[in-house]
Amino acid sequence: MDATTEKFVASRSSTVDSTAAMRGCGLANLTWVGVDKEELRQRLLMPEYLRLAMRDCIKRKDASAIPDHLLLPGGGVADMAPHAPMVVFINPKSGGRHGPVLKERLQQLMSDEQVFDLTEVKPHEFVRYGLACLEKVAAEGDECAKECRARLRIMVAGGDGTVGWVLGCLGELNKDETSHIPPVGVIPLGTGNDLSRSFGWGGSFPFAWRSAVKRTLHRASMGPVARLDSWKILVSMPSGEVVDPPYSLKASEENELDQGLEAGVDAPPVAKTYEGVFYNYLSIGMDAQVAYGFHHLRNTKPYLAQGPISNKLIYSGFSCTQGWFCTPCVSDPGLRGLRNILKIHIKKVNCSQWEEIAVPQNVRSVVALNLQSYGSGSHPWGNLKPDYLEKRGFVEAHSDDGLIEIFAFKHGWHASFVMTELISAKHIAQAAAVRFELRGGDWKDAFLQMDGEPWKQPMNPEYSTFVEIKKKARIQIWLFEQKDLRIEGRITGFDEYMNLVLDEAEEVSIKKNTRKQLGEILLKGDNITLMMNTLVHILLCASFQVGVSHTATFRHLDEAVESMEKNLEDLKIVAEQWLNQGTELVQQIPPNQLYAAIGVLLFTIIFFFSIRLFRRTKSNTVLLSGLSGSGKTVLFYRLRDGSSHQGSVTSMEPNEGTFVLHTENTKKTKPVHLVDVPGHSRLRSKLEEYLPRAAAIVFVVDALEFLPNCRAASEYLYDILTNASVVKNKIPVLLCCNKTDKITAHTKEFIRKQMEKEIEKLRVSRSAVSTADIANDFTLGIEGEVFSFTHCLNKVTVAEASGLTGETEQVQEFIREYVKP
Repeated sequence: MDATTEKFVASRSSTVDSTAAMRGCGLANLTWVGVDKEELRQRLLMPEYLRLAMRDCIKRKDASAIPDHLLLPGGGVADMAPHAPMVVFINPKSGGRHGPVLKERLQQLMSDEQVFDLTEVKPHEFVRYGLACLEKVAAEGDECAKECRARLRIMVAGGDGTVGWVLGCLGELNKDETSHIPPVGVIPLGTGNDLSRSFGWGGSFPFAWRSAVKRTLHRASMGPVARLDSWKILVSMPSGEVVDPPYSLKASEENELDQGLEAGVDAPPVAKTYEGVFYNYLSIGMDAQVAYGFHHLRNTKPYLAQGPISNKLIYSGFSCTQGWFCTPCVSDPGLRGLRNILKIHIKKVNCSQWEEIAVPQNVRSVVALNLQSYGSGSHPWGNLKPDYLEKRGFVEAHSDDGLIEIFAFKHGWHASFVMTELISAKHIAQAAAVRFELRGGDWKDAFLQMDGEPWKQPMNPEYSTFVEIKKKARIQIWLFEQKDLRIEGRITGFDEYMNLVLDEAEEVSIKKNTRKQLGEILLKGDNITLMMNTLVHILLCASFQVGVSHTATFRHLDEAVESMEKNLEDLKIVAEQWLNQGTELVQQIPPNQLYAAIGVLLFTIIFFFSIRLFRRTKSNTVLLSGLSGSGKTVLFYRLRDGSSHQGSVTSMEPNEGTFVLHTENTKKTKPVHLVDVPGHSRLRSKLEEYLPRAAAIVFVVDALEFLPNCRAASEYLYDILTNASVVKNKIPVLLCCNKTDKITAHTKEFIRKQMEKEIEKLRVSRSAVSTADIANDFTLGIEGEVFSFTHCLNKVTVAEASGLTGETEQVQEFIREYVKP
């Protein structure tokens, strides 16, 4: 078996009994993919002599300070190297009070020497001394050290700023253009976690689950890698100004501003320069000012920042009191727009000349964005249509395209609407290099933030401050991706939920007759209905399977309830502490600002609650999907206006429209939003945009040319049936056998059987591949049984149709079953 293949690990007998009990109560399709702690440790743990050598070099700040007794005579043996040696950096200030606990857990799973507290060991110290030590040992002929260096992976437990800091230090390895930069993964502990979201690590971490750390490291040891652009920032200011830059900005002796743009008399005669690297975004304006206020409060009063939820509440308070939603300082005209202090110049692709771009009126925040995630997972640049891209001279945005997107927010309300995707941000430009010029006046300071790390930038009324952004030359940073069922820290799949339960049960050594502990584990969940149903299932199953009486079962249930009451008491104590601390904070805010903040907060809550209610309305979207050439477009036009659309060609963009079905145009019925998704393999990703709001899916199969395309169609259908949105929302699927008017077309019974056989083969082959290496979110079918469409959690039906002849009655019946007239 391949070393990268995830194994089904044998567990303790008590856990196996629990699994058998659940399967005996209607949970037969549960597949537990366990993660054995010892196997994981062997996969990650570096040999002791290398760990100690790196530790000593970092402590002495000397890459050559390697004690002789730690070097193996004659070099090591290659097979001593672990499969995925890993180093973890953790920011204990992130994640509220969970940082130290997570650090201890990581040290248990690996070793003390492979987990670095960023308050004690800075990432540049690890690069210059620890990693250099490993390279020195490898250069002396130690094959084990050489393999460890080549396979090394790094995890960063922290927010966007922490990840950017570590990535920036790792970028130093590329100065000689020969050193390999280790890929980096993320344990999200910050507030926004946009870097983490962009590469599939989620927006938060489920601290309640001890086993979640183990499963995350297991997947991190085998995840695929993806490229990411790195952007160099150069800040040049008058030498007399005093600034407290973030960790990611370092003083530079040389002013390396691009000379292609003359600064003129605005340039200071003597400049002080800072340089750094960012990977996600740089912003100027009110959003950075709010972030700066939050960071200042967290540093002075850390007890107020207890976790992501409290952090976001504090962010909301600063947004209101500092004028992001309303301007309390009406006497200061500088607060009303960046146009008073900012100029923007850009360089386009393959162009050496700078071009000035006008700053839109009344914008109070300008953002230069690399990733398509900002402000806790929002996509402010948006999914722009091809005609708009062509009109503005833009191209589709990617994290490794060498371009950075520049847009603006007018105020907090505008930003809120953009974040909820009701409107788009103010698009300014798409560029290969950017220069911001800041000039003082009514403002004495500007606020900037880079990958979540804000700072206050002093401005001079006589001379300009320049902030230049350009792609870092000859460097490719690689982050490795995770395909997980966890979204926003919440467990969305039943199988994933039960895998965590069973892993957690093994962690705390659950015994057959100790059901109270299992009850406590289940109470950690965030889906009340799911966890209570599961609790009852396991308690009842266990009582019948191991011979415990009904009285004992209810006794154990009472014990679990008592445990929940105790947890509620602890929560009450914490809530009282928070209330006292909050009262102290509120008393420090002027009454006028407090009343304004409360009013804005109440309005915002009502607004977002109304949006959620609006979005809960029944969807009328039906998706037409299938391989290219299956006849989807013909079917689309037949349902829309009754035409056959003769001579249609392969669609490169979705065809969509909202209309009453052609056969019902004389009736007062609810319109259907029909979307024909392109079937070309490179365009299928567009299906993901529509799945969350789909009421039903019509998967079209060419019944005339079925056999040559059977496998490809089955793979596409398999990906749809295992998609998280389809499974979670139980979206019904119609397998539409098109072109059945032809004599040589295959019957729907034959097509159904053949596709079930192909999907069974796919199910078996993909079950042998690590879940970190495949894109599917859920597994299909029942373990031990041959696959059938009846095993799917959502309803799958089969029908025949012909778009050319207009035989679409069965398709219309299916649509009207799920989009009521």
